[in-house]
Amino acid sequence: MLAKYILNKLTADRSPELLSGRCINQRQQQVQCQVCRFVCPNRAISGLEAVRVDGTRCDGCGICAAACPARCLIPSSFPGHIPETVMPGKACVVGCEYGAGAVNVRVFCLAGQPWEFFAAIVILRKYQPVELDLSSCPECTRKKGVWRLLCSLEKLRLFLGEKQYRESVHLRLEKQHFQHSISRREIFGFLRRETTVLAREMSRSLLRLKNDDKVNPYRRLLERVISGRGVAGSAAHYRLPAWEVGEQCRGCGFCQAVCPQAAWEMTAGQDGKALLLFRPWRCTECGLCARLCAVGAKEKGDRTAGCGTGTTLVAKVFVLSDCRKCHSRNVMAGNELCTQCAKREELKKSLLKI
Repeated sequence: MLAKYILNKLTADRSPELLSGRCINQRQQQVQCQVCRFVCPNRAISGLEAVRVDGTRCDGCGICAAACPARCLIPSSFPGHIPETVMPGKACVVGCEYGAGAVNVRVFCLAGQPWEFFAAIVILRKYQPVELDLSSCPECTRKKGVWRLLCSLEKLRLFLGEKQYRESVHLRLEKQHFQHSISRREIFGFLRRETTVLAREMSRSLLRLKNDDKVNPYRRLLERVISGRGVAGSAAHYRLPAWEVGEQCRGCGFCQAVCPQAAWEMTAGQDGKALLLFRPWRCTECGLCARLCAVGAKEKGDRTAGCGTGTTLVAKVFVLSDCRKCHSRNVMAGNELCTQCAKREELKKSLLKI
């Protein structure tokens, strides 16, 4: 049975796993997201409301998963760990499977790695230089992946800060020309990499990982790296997404409902107050909360520094009162009405105008 399982996995497609419940198009119908379709170099992704991946076209590059603002695509090439070859004390060059340069960390496609992957390498190396081999990117058939890689590097720069980014991340743009023939060692190296991918997929199936463990795995990987690095991984060094909540916010909780990463939460506080909480480490900056806010209460703010991986910030405090119509104790939206009653009144006014 094990041999049959291995054979089936070797012949299976490498398309990413789709967590449809976290897809932006599945969570609402006002904003259509087509990022995955745009960046896919093989045109393997189709559909609007329901995203579909054609396994016969997908080669498992992972670019769609890296580009997805809601992180609802889990790539089959997700490493699950950082190779030991990135440890400090030695040179570290990260390249793709098709690059000809001398590298000691190979991934299937550099553009298929989100910024969290590169950040984890930088932190593990205690900010010693990391070189990314981009010399083969101009000739690659995945032209759209170059744009995706630049976006990941920009987020990495914002996360680390300008000074730390320039000192720790170097780009190799020129090829190292040399002639060689394919050796048996390279052939066995390729088979070893394929076996590693297979073993990783087998371990996932045999361990029956929970769905929550597969949500935004690169962010979880980065969190594990930071929590294990002590002073070098102190969260005070890093800059995370931040949102400013305006006075017009009515505390309706819609942002909590639409956020794919559960970064927002409305909860009861003390002394008759309600709190709108924000978790910076969960936010992937998809912007859905701001685009769909009925009163335009959210705007992108300056990045927040000094937040630990489990930090929860209080974005806004609401005073609870009794609604004069339904008499429930809730956040008031104006005219002594709770949010729900205020919406009903607005709906009635709009219908009367028709």
